[in-house]
Amino acid sequence: MLNTQMVQIIQDYPPGLVATITAEGRPAVSPKGTFFVTSATQIACAHIRSPKTIQNIQHHPHVEINFIDILTRQAVRIEASACYVRFDDAESLLKSAFRNIWADFEPITKGFMIFEIERAELIRTPSYDLGINRDQLVASYLNKITGYANRKDK
Repeated sequence: MLNTQMVQIIQDYPPGLVATITAEGRPAVSPKGTFFVTSATQIACAHIRSPKTIQNIQHHPHVEINFIDILTRQAVRIEASACYVRFDDAESLLKSAFRNIWADFEPITKGFMIFEIERAELIRTPSYDLGINRDQLVASYLNKITGYANRKDK
């Protein structure tokens, strides 16, 4: 499901937006910052402060997750089935993959949300259709980000 480019975006920009459905049937979107790829068909993230997301996936396991590369204006959209595993009950391979990237967060990690990917899609800005290339987009958005960072009105 995940190709090399998608994996790279998730590794470079691990915060993902997880869309779930509440028990009342309402949409809920929550950012999660500790995503990691476990295979081409599975990703996971740590449960640190995610009680509502955990509750939602226990009622409705179907989720959508988005990762955005703001510089190249590309995104990965994933449809998945989610489950929750407590840290102590997690498989050693999952814990090892987590520690390789997020070891500093282990003391505050309660468990993992595991996402079995059903569909993955690479989304690209229409700028590419106009002939604008990756390097031009990166330069343009780096200028914007630098401008935001240097604003005095913060």
